[in-house]
Amino acid sequence: MDFKDIRKPVHILIFAILTGIEVYRTFKTGYPPLFSPFDSVLLLAAVFTLISGLMETGVGGTILSVILILPLFFLHQGIKEIPPIVRTPLFIIHVTSAMISYAIILSLSVVALFDIKKKSLSYKKPLMLGFLLFSISMVVGGIWAYLAWADLFPFEPKSLFSLFLWLYTAFLLHVETDRTFKNLKHVLIAAAGGFVLFSFFGINFLFGGTHGF
Repeated sequence: MDFKDIRKPVHILIFAILTGIEVYRTFKTGYPPLFSPFDSVLLLAAVFTLISGLMETGVGGTILSVILILPLFFLHQGIKEIPPIVRTPLFIIHVTSAMISYAIILSLSVVALFDIKKKSLSYKKPLMLGFLLFSISMVVGGIWAYLAWADLFPFEPKSLFSLFLWLYTAFLLHVETDRTFKNLKHVLIAAAGGFVLFSFFGINFLFGGTHGF
């Protein structure tokens, strides 16, 4: 059997399992469990699996879906009590919009990696959606931070790198329409996936701050 034939069922199976775990943990806590490392990685893996499947990222998307699942086997799976400061719709909007934008950018990055030689794809529409969702996450996150800590933009590693990633995504939208960057477009978009992974795993796990797990 060709791997292409089982790629879609694999995506559906992975997404169904991850979503089932997420729903179970939500009912267990009475609130979407978005605070622990396990739940954050679980949500990113589930959303990426869905988005990459819809965007037909090919074998690269399937491989990355599996890679994103691997940390779940090494993270503490205990369900913690959700802090009151997190029990707000603003936090849910902040996190979910960020995760969806991460998934879109990662999916585009995978597509770009496999299309560097062809240089035939347009990324404008999904990039615009990813940028819009990331902008929503930034704005809502700022409002939530102000209400929670009276600090609109905390100067800590994740906030600063998120600002860089937001500016980089805006730059990619410019790249899509500028012939000067025509030959570098795929490389620049592929690099965005590395920035997303560093923002999520590197910053959160290594540097901590208010976004640390």
